Amino acid sequence: MALQTTRGVQELDTPSSVPLPASQCRTVADLERTLALLSKQEDAITDRLNALLEMQEDLNRSLSRIDLLRAHLGTQVVAARSLSNEMLSPTSNTASRVSSAVRALDIEQARVKATLEVVEQVVELKACVLGVTGSMGAPQDWETAAAYLHRASKVPGEILEGKFAEEMVPTAEVPDPPKVTLHNAAESLCGLFLREFEKAAGRNPPDGEKITRFFKLFPLIGRAETGLDIYGKYVCTGISSRARAVLASKPESGAAGAGAFFYANAITRLFEHIAGIVEQHSPLVERHYGKGKMGRVIARVQREADLQGGIILDAWGEERQVDRRITETKSYAFTFLVQSFLPNARNQGVPGRTASPAAGAAGGGQMAQGESEGADIKEVDMLLLEIGAMLSRWSLYCRFMARKFQESEALSTTTTAPPPLCIPSVLSTSSLSTKISSRLLSPFLTLTTFFIRRTVETAFQLDEPPPDLLPLPLFHPTSHHTYSPPPSPFITSAVDDVMFIVNKLLHRSLHTSQKQLVVGVLSTVSRVLGSDFIGVIQRRMRDECYPRPAAQTTTIIVGNPAATLAQSMANVVDDRSVTFMVLVNNLDVAAEYCKRIVNSYLTAAASSSEQASGGSGGWVEPQQQAAYGDDSAPPTPLDILFPFPSEYPEVFAALKTLESAFTQKASEVTSDAVLTLFNQLIKAKLRPLITEAFRDVDYSTTATTATIINTKPAPSSGAPDTDDDLVKSRFELGFASLIHPFKYILTDAPFTKLLAHTATYLSRLLEKKIIQLGGGLTSSNYPSNPSSSLSDAIGGGGGQISELGAIRLDRDVSGLINVVVKAGRYGVRESFARCVQICLVLGADEEEVGGLYGGSGEGGGAGDDSAMGIDWKLSVDERRRIRGMVVKR
Repeated sequence: MALQTTRGVQELDTPSSVPLPASQCRTVADLERTLALLSKQEDAITDRLNALLEMQEDLNRSLSRIDLLRAHLGTQVVAARSLSNEMLSPTSNTASRVSSAVRALDIEQARVKATLEVVEQVVELKACVLGVTGSMGAPQDWETAAAYLHRASKVPGEILEGKFAEEMVPTAEVPDPPKVTLHNAAESLCGLFLREFEKAAGRNPPDGEKITRFFKLFPLIGRAETGLDIYGKYVCTGISSRARAVLASKPESGAAGAGAFFYANAITRLFEHIAGIVEQHSPLVERHYGKGKMGRVIARVQREADLQGGIILDAWGEERQVDRRITETKSYAFTFLVQSFLPNARNQGVPGRTASPAAGAAGGGQMAQGESEGADIKEVDMLLLEIGAMLSRWSLYCRFMARKFQESEALSTTTTAPPPLCIPSVLSTSSLSTKISSRLLSPFLTLTTFFIRRTVETAFQLDEPPPDLLPLPLFHPTSHHTYSPPPSPFITSAVDDVMFIVNKLLHRSLHTSQKQLVVGVLSTVSRVLGSDFIGVIQRRMRDECYPRPAAQTTTIIVGNPAATLAQSMANVVDDRSVTFMVLVNNLDVAAEYCKRIVNSYLTAAASSSEQASGGSGGWVEPQQQAAYGDDSAPPTPLDILFPFPSEYPEVFAALKTLESAFTQKASEVTSDAVLTLFNQLIKAKLRPLITEAFRDVDYSTTATTATIINTKPAPSSGAPDTDDDLVKSRFELGFASLIHPFKYILTDAPFTKLLAHTATYLSRLLEKKIIQLGGGLTSSNYPSNPSSSLSDAIGGGGGQISELGAIRLDRDVSGLINVVVKAGRYGVRESFARCVQICLVLGADEEEVGGLYGGSGEGGGAGDDSAMGIDWKLSVDERRRIRGMVVKR
């Protein structure tokens, strides 16, 4: 209502709604407008008054109810005041007095309890003081005195230093304050325990019982750090004496077995001794000194390990003359490898032992001179084996210490998840770790680079051809003859030699459990295999044995052109080609060996991983023990060798990179070499082979069977095939003579690639030959490029193939395809898809012809329709032209 009233007033106050005074009206219109405005204002005021009058009754009723409620409320207020004054007020006063009394009683009781506790603690303190002084007197009961000091250490400091204790505890026998008395007793006992501990440790042999007795007493008198320090000193003395004894036991430089693995065994014994101490004494230290207190002893022991390990490494480096050998390996020129990449370094024929004494005095002298210069590869091999053994033991020692610290952290935390395994800072920052990195890791990488390159060089110097390869088995030009498969791949000895060393190096480097070293070794091996190993083979392929087409020296067999052709095909392979194919096999087999070597480490069974990495924290892991100094030991699972976070994935990726990089490069070179074999030796032989297979064959006759003109084989040929299989028998005789030498020499993968190239090119020739037989081509317009368009090759003349001829043609083409497929894998049949579809179109019945063109209409692209449910390789236009080659009835 108030809102409406306000709005009405605002409407009346607007300038347009204010009427002009009558004195200001000049015209009748002004008077009428003023009158209208006044009438509107009157109506608005009347409406507001009426609304107020209508609300008056409701307001009156509400006021009446409020008056009634006020009357009742007054009555209740009077009653409440009466209840409060008469009943609640006395009760409240009584409760307040009772609670005050109870609080006062609680305060008194708490004060009494506190006083009793102080008194009891003072009594306990006095008993401890008297017990300490009494035990240190005539009885000299050191365990009891230490126990009293331990009890006194539990008394709060404010009581120990309080005035009440200073007045009540001292006696005539012990007049000093309790704090002074206990401190003097602890110092006296500490000195006594130190003297007794050193006296027991200085005996020969040390008195272990007394050492343990006094070692347990240090934490009771509040001198735990002193006890741990003196124990660490005692342990370090034993470690030092043991290490000196091991070094002193080194045999003379002329004795049997002197120096082979002496320093590796010495550092192994050092780590084993330390690990045994930690393993055996940790329970004693943790039981008497508390959880995690063994870390202080380990830190002290590690400093002694740094000293003794450094002495061993320095003596090893000086005796083995490591610096001189590294200088020799860095200065080695690799003369043979460098000369192998020069274009004038040619060696015709099958690779043999080019530098062996049997190859001539010059070659043998050259190799002997090369071997006498620089580092000896056998000495480098032994040095790498010794470094690998020391690194392996250092890694095992680090894993042992890491697991000990992990167990200690797990006991000191409340979380259920175990903390991550990591190398303790006491090891990672130790001087021994730095010395191992500079004296072992860096030389290992340098010597490994020399070792793998020198191995590749020596392998190619002593390279021998595969046994029983030359001369090749004689091939008789008969259609039923096949080569028996060789017992093993034809490869030279360099592949086995190099891959054996690669496996040895990977085994050694992985069992060092040093991630950075392993990644570096894998990178070096990958680089050397890709550049030196593959590079030498590639250079020999290009410069020494690049295949050349064989000279046409075939003896003509009178009356048997097929036998003459077969003999011509068999003369394709010469000594240069055989050498080239052996080198192709080298790359393929080397890639396969590399895959097997890498997969043997990636898929190593982890059957004993629980025993190796379990909670026992044992020092010797079975796999590591088996691999120590034994390159033929089975590979250890990578997750055991590299248990620290992020190490296993990086090593796994480095191994996969080695495999993929080498196999990819070897595959690329192999593919290029196979294509060279095809272009140089096979491609030119395929066109005469197709021509001879279809010689004098006529598919246009309408007789019951296709007439073969002048095709009876000579009796001297001994061919058992019938006339129906003559095309197949001719082709099989020549194709077997051509392809079987390659199948006999090449391994499976290169031969499959070679057969794929052959099938692809042969399918194009066969396709052109079918069109020629159908009248689309003649000998004069036969295209030199078999990949030219089929639509351009098909002529527009009449058909040349009858319905019976189409059936015979389909059988002959299928026979040719079966011959090619029989030489290799079934997948090569896909190369002849267009030829098969051409025969299908030629042999279709009249009622099936309409279904040949469905889907795309004129000019459809190849494979763009599925007429008759076939994935066509021929376009619709090609199908129409091919169908036009059939002789009309």
